[in-house]
Amino acid sequence: MKQNLKQTARKRLAAMALFLLICLPFSLAQAQTIKVNGRVTDDLNEPMIGVSIFEKGTTNGVITDMDGNYSLSVKEGATIVYSYIGYLTQEKKAVAGVMNVILKEDTKTLDEVVVVGYGTQKKATLTGSVSSVSGEDIKKVSAANLSNTLAGKTAGIIANTRSGEPGEDGADILIRGKGTLGNTSPLIVVDGIADRSFSRLNPEDIESISVLKDASAAIYGARAANGVILVTTKRGKEGKMQVNYNGSYTLSQPTRIPQMLNSYQYATYVNEYDADPRHDQGGITYSDEVLQHYINHDDDLNYPDTDWWDAVAKDWAGKTQHSLSVSGGNDKLSFYSSAQYMWQDAIYKQSTQDYKQYQFITNIDAKINKSVRFSFDILGRQEQRNRGIYSTPYLFTYFLTTFPGSAPYFPNGLPRVGYDGITRNAAIMVTDQPGYNKYYNILNLKPLLHIDLDMITKGLYVEGYAALDFHFDNGKSLNQPYDLYYYDKATNEYQNKRADTGKISVNSWSSNYKTITLNARIGYSHTFAEAHKVDAFV
Repeated sequence: MKQNLKQTARKRLAAMALFLLICLPFSLAQAQTIKVNGRVTDDLNEPMIGVSIFEKGTTNGVITDMDGNYSLSVKEGATIVYSYIGYLTQEKKAVAGVMNVILKEDTKTLDEVVVVGYGTQKKATLTGSVSSVSGEDIKKVSAANLSNTLAGKTAGIIANTRSGEPGEDGADILIRGKGTLGNTSPLIVVDGIADRSFSRLNPEDIESISVLKDASAAIYGARAANGVILVTTKRGKEGKMQVNYNGSYTLSQPTRIPQMLNSYQYATYVNEYDADPRHDQGGITYSDEVLQHYINHDDDLNYPDTDWWDAVAKDWAGKTQHSLSVSGGNDKLSFYSSAQYMWQDAIYKQSTQDYKQYQFITNIDAKINKSVRFSFDILGRQEQRNRGIYSTPYLFTYFLTTFPGSAPYFPNGLPRVGYDGITRNAAIMVTDQPGYNKYYNILNLKPLLHIDLDMITKGLYVEGYAALDFHFDNGKSLNQPYDLYYYDKATNEYQNKRADTGKISVNSWSSNYKTITLNARIGYSHTFAEAHKVDAFV
């Protein structure tokens, strides 16, 4: 019986081997490659240089030469993709031999409307240097501050973020580098209003951002010497009502975390310095007994070992964002409204520091009659910046240089006095125990009236608006005494040094101001023979 089973197994193995030998040539034939060559031209039969040609689903590809010619080896039956900026992408089944291709212009790209100066213009008619970023691209970047979303999205933008502090993480923006020794910031224009900040706008409310460079920004005069950033928010469109919700929770962390010395390493380096006769220290600071305690970690009360970054900072800082928008309209009235809540945490442990933002926006457009249009824009935002009484630069400078042989807490959990001063315990300094600061509110209004004067001549119009920006900056700071303990080795007692941490004090402040911008113009906009457009205003 066993002999029969062995013979059967051998026959099956032989059959499988024979099957594989038969299929192998067929598989090799299927994997054969073919060579394709040809020429790529445009509608006018002009050769196209630098057209990207690749085998679909792979990285196998080439680009056309100066005469539009190419040559590419691909698998038989593969699909070849031809693509070029401003032209429609084509896909063709690979055939051995000559494959000539004619690419057609992408008219949709040329018809895209770009915000320029005080109006809009199609990309096809642009002559100046203008870059545009759509709201959809902005939303893909999960940033709490919009100024951090432009870098890498458009050419010529340099964005330098100098702080990750919640509520203070705006970027310094340069367009094509520095052009002056003075103020190098570009002019910011939001919905036609200059000097309005865009950094705290809700990404969900952005229709587009245009960057004007060089002569394209000349319409704004001397203030455009460093370029102009035009921000356009969304408006309602004719059609059914749409309701959109967007919510997210993101985590962030420092890109680089310092590696801190432990107590033994620190003490060793100090002793090496002391031992150098050039320093004339008169002996070493840390004895062998102390060094041994640092190595053994056997006396956390008298010889602690603290990584102060780990004691003060968390691994991650969270950010929560919720946004709800409603839009719609008909031929008489359209609207866009949205509300946003955002919360951003700090990197500190047990920290009072965070940033909260409540924002709403409403853009209303009404067609009163055939010649008169009215719009009203409202934006309100409350920014709550909660802080401890110590600034971020001071905290970082302090806890990154604190002696690792000190500790934030005693083994029994009581907070310790600072190693170089009673109040200087970084783990306590980042909390609200020493005190806190809070502040900001903003309200922007913009009514606009547009009247067509076609009864005088077709294309003539008058328009005016008033931009009202109100700022209500209110804050309160509280300094209060708090518990810190000193260990007395002689009496083996913990002494509360609360009386040495300062006296209680409260400071409240307010700064309310407004900015009013009035604008009126008469203009003319008309297209002749469906090809020639005249657009001017005074």
